This record gives sequence, C-alpha cells and structure tokens, in this order.
Amino acid sequence: MLQMKLWRNWKKEDTLLLIKKIFMKRKLLISLLGSMLICSCSKVGDDGSRSQHQGVKDAYLSLSIELPSVSKTKGGVKPAPGEHGDGQDVGEDFENEVRALLVFGFPQDGSGTAFKELIPTARLQDLNLGSGIISYKTHEPFKVSAGKYHLYVMVNPTTKMKNFSVSQGEDAFKNEKVEYDGMSQTFADYDGFPMSSADEISVTEITTANTKSNPVFFRTAVQRMFAKVVFTSTGEDLSATKASFAKEFKFVRYGVVNQRKSAYWFRRAGTTNSNAVIGAKDNNANYIIDPIFDQKTDAYSPTLVGNNYWNIENELIDASYWTPVQSKNVKYCFENTMKKEAQLQGYTTNLVLEASFIPKEENTEGGPVTSGVTFFEYGGKYYADRESLEAVAPMVKSLPNLDGLSDANIICNAIKSFYNSGVKVFYKGHCYYHYSIRHANNGDASMGIMEFATVRNNVYKMAVNSVKQPGTPFPPVTPNLPDEDTDLYLDVTVSVLPWIVRENSMDL
Repeated sequence: MLQMKLWRNWKKEDTLLLIKKIFMKRKLLISLLGSMLICSCSKVGDDGSRSQHQGVKDAYLSLSIELPSVSKTKGGVKPAPGEHGDGQDVGEDFENEVRALLVFGFPQDGSGTAFKELIPTARLQDLNLGSGIISYKTHEPFKVSAGKYHLYVMVNPTTKMKNFSVSQGEDAFKNEKVEYDGMSQTFADYDGFPMSSADEISVTEITTANTKSNPVFFRTAVQRMFAKVVFTSTGEDLSATKASFAKEFKFVRYGVVNQRKSAYWFRRAGTTNSNAVIGAKDNNANYIIDPIFDQKTDAYSPTLVGNNYWNIENELIDASYWTPVQSKNVKYCFENTMKKEAQLQGYTTNLVLEASFIPKEENTEGGPVTSGVTFFEYGGKYYADRESLEAVAPMVKSLPNLDGLSDANIICNAIKSFYNSGVKVFYKGHCYYHYSIRHANNGDASMGIMEFATVRNNVYKMAVNSVKQPGTPFPPVTPNLPDEDTDLYLDVTVSVLPWIVRENSMDL
C-alpha cells in the first residue's frame, strides 16, 4: 500500500532528476578512468617524478632570429679587443640573406625525443625593425614534443647540417664542423652564408600549455660562420703620398694565406677545447676555440698545418694563392685561433701583398728602370742592369742568369743565391710584403690573448697608410717567428666589425 502511494505521488520532475544523477555518476566514473589512464602513460623522470608533458606532441614553438646590427665605430688603439671590436658593418645584401632556418632541439636531461625542423623562407616573415636590425620570425608556430630542451638554430644550413640525425645525440652535434677548402671548392658551393646561434645554450621549457595560439617564443641572435678580410687598396700609384722611395709603386696581387679548413658549427670560447663553452664571449682570459686549438703550440708543426690548412704561405712567387688586386678585394675564411705563445706566422692567417715599383732615377745606376724589368739593389743603391751591378759586386758574375727562366723553383733559388750574397733581385720589378692579421691590439710588444687571429662574424678591414721601403725579393716565409716580432714595412690600419670590424692599419 505504501509502495503504491509513493508511486502515485511520483512526479515527472522526479524522473528527470533521477536520470541526471545517474548521468553525473557515470561521467565521474569515466573521468576517473581517464585520469588513471593518463597516469599510467606518463613518463617517470630520473628523479622519480612524473611528467604529463614529455612525449606529448601537442606543444608549439615560435622562433625569431636577429642578424648583427650596425653601430658606430669605436676610437682608440685598433683593432680594439673584446666582442665589439671597432664597430659594426651591416655587410652586403647577399651576406645577410636568409634562405632557410634549421632548428635542433635536444632534451635537457638526455632522455626524451630530440627534434629538428627545417623552415624555408616561405614560412618566415621579415620583422623590419629598422635601425639596421635584420630580424625574421616564423609565420606560424610549429609542433614539437613537450619537454625541456637545448635549442640550436642555424641559418642557410649546408647539406651536412640538414642530414644530421638527432639520434646521434647532442654531444656529437656540438662537435660537428663545417668545412671549406678553397683548393677544391668555391664559396659558391654554399647556399648562402651559413650562420648559427650566437648565444650561450640555455634551457627552454615547452609544455602542453603552449598551444598553437600560445606558443613558446624563442629568440636568438645569429652570427656568420666565416670571417671576412677586406683589403682596401685599389692598386693605384701610391708614390706621391705613400711610397716616397719610389718613382712608381702599386699593389698588383694579394693573398690571404694560412686559412683553416674547418670550424665548429657553433662558436665556443675558453682556455682549452675541453672547457670551452658554446656561445661564451672572448675576454682577457678566454680564447675563441677552433677544432685544433690545443694542438697549436710554440713549436711550429708543418704537418699540423699541412693537414688542417689550405692556401699555406710559401716563398714561390707564382704561388696559387695570388689574386689580382681590384677595386674591391674580399676573402672569406674560417676562424683561426691559438694560445698567445703559439701566435706564430706559420699558424696565423696572414695577408701577403705583391707590389711592382720603379726606383727613383737619382738613386739608380745604369740608366732608368722601366716597368716590368728586373733590377737589383746593393749597398743601398739600385742597378738597372746586371753589368752595372757586376762592376761594383764582381762576386755575382758566377750566379745564375735570370733571363729566360720559367720554372718558379729555379727562379726562387736563383733569387736566393743573390740574396745570400747581399744583393736583392726585384724580379720583373716586383717585391713582397707580409702582414699578420690582428684581431686585437694590446698596445705593446708583448703578445696578448687573441691578438693575432681571425674569428667568425668579424670583418678585418686592411688599409695601407704608407709604405716605408721596398718589400722582400720573394714572399717572406718565417713560420717559427712570433707575429709580434715582425719587422713591418707596412703601416696598416685594420678595423674588425659583427660583421665586427677590426681595423688594421699598415705602414710597409
């Protein structure tokens, strides 16, 4: 009777309420089951903690890069030491061109999923920040696995960079090198200037909270992997103001010699290769480190140079490194660094200049010298022909006749024979100058840290202020001689820019 009474009093609203309660309980059960499933699939960290982020591919990363900007040139002793040199040079358009980005992410703790992402220019937008700043940002963020990463960015990557497998690990990646050997390839083999992150590596965390509309924004400056050497002489007649000893004087050929064949993908600094830090700065204690930095000592090794350098300086006057002097003289090279006691002419990158000159007639015997003709210097006086020389230096009568010689080795040996007898032979009117490229000037005769070197993303502008005297009869090669001990015939201004300018001023 009671049951019937309750049933009669049951209302439609009571039915709806019962259905709602049943549904809510079922929803709670499903939610609990889902939570159990998530917990069972989450990764256990090294410290025993569980992370719901690692390995979940629903996190997003947005990227921005900034190329070196322009600032005013600094004064003082040049080239100035430190990161900023003598100022900055925006460079040529093609030196700043960004054709693609390549991003590598390696898990901070070594576990989890590494990734790489190739981003063509179609996926980039120019931020056009003005004031000489060149900056690009990804149009859309890209999806990665959530986690804590070390991020590395490359611009205009080489084929080797694109093909690097992240499965090889971060340590192998950090030790990879870019190669260039001008004896077997040209700079055109690269698809634009390869560049890489300039900053120290830090940890970037990307979580599931970083959705496509709320990505992690990663910004980095990049720097070119090459250094740039600019010789500013146009080869015009310098006699009026810069070479007072000559009736005519001009530079005809030049070479940037002792260039390294390889460099690390990312710049590193320290006192040795083992303690170097990627992205660290050079300072009064730190060197920029190249791949064979530790092997270069104060005992010059021709084998080390032969295996790791190209365009090695030699004394042959037809050496393969010569390039005719033009209105614009530019060479690109890798960084080449060593401890201060190893800053020897045989290791450092050098500028070698070939000049032609005609001595003044009032200081010449045997008639005036004409352009392109071999002449001699003995006892502070010039001799236009061999007969005039033999009249005052009979010992040279037994020495070889240079007329008609064509083999470079034979010519060089003949010139040496005269030189050992106290006679300088200016073969076809040519002489040679050597200048070790300075990265920083410590202002005294003692060798300084990073004083003679070439470093990526630096511009070494070489300007001849004056020429003190004729150069040597053949390219001077003294590989064991410290750079600081060079008897400079050139007054050279070098400015180094990021492109960092370092001004080298030369009095020859």
